[in-house]
Amino acid sequence: MRRLLYLLILLVIFSGGCINSIDKQETVSRAKMEFNELIYNFGALPNGTVAKCSFRFRNNSKSVLIINNIIAGCGCTRFKWPKNPTRAGENGIIEITYNAAGSGTFRKSISVFSNAGNSPIHLYIKGEICL
Repeated sequence: MRRLLYLLILLVIFSGGCINSIDKQETVSRAKMEFNELIYNFGALPNGTVAKCSFRFRNNSKSVLIINNIIAGCGCTRFKWPKNPTRAGENGIIEITYNAAGSGTFRKSISVFSNAGNSPIHLYIKGEICL
C-alpha cells in the first residue's frame, strides 16, 4: 500500500513539472511585426503606369521574425520582402509594385504571413487610375 502511495505522489510531482514546462513554452516571446503604415495611397495614376511603394516594418520583440509568405489580392501586384530573418529590434522593407491598368478607383490587399503572433497582417494600396 505504501508503494502505491509513493507512486501516486511521484506521478503527481512529475505531471506537475510537465504542465509547468508547457506553460513556460507558451509564454516565450513571439516575434511582433509592426508597420509604420498599413495603407499606401498612390493618388491619381495614368493608365499603364507601373507604380512602386514600400512598407517599412520593425520587429518589436526579443525573437527573430521570419516572413514565410506574402499573398497579393490580384496578379497586378508584385512584391519583394527580406528573405533573411529580421532580428529583434531591426527594421525591414516590403517593396510593392503595382501595374495600373484600366480605369477607376482601386484598393488591393497584400497579406503578410510570418512567425509573428499578429500574423497575418493585411496591407493595402489604393488610388485612382485615370485615362
